[in-house]
Amino acid sequence: MVMKMLTKTSALKILKKYGYNSKSVHPYLYIKNKDIGINYSYIDNKYGIIERIKTFKNEGDLDFFLKK
Repeated sequence: MVMKMLTKTSALKILKKYGYNSKSVHPYLYIKNKDIGINYSYIDNKYGIIERIKTFKNEGDLDFFLKK
């Protein structure tokens, strides 16, 4: 199986598939130079709200991450 390279358009399409519009609900789309990913938050028992940025190389990686 060949994984397609992640683009802004394909990332938005995958986010929409899981109910995220990247405008009002986490995760938000993250783009810097050629890196595309998401900015998301989670609650840690020790440190409180933690924000993270995760970048992905292809559509499959983003899709798999959001399935979790």
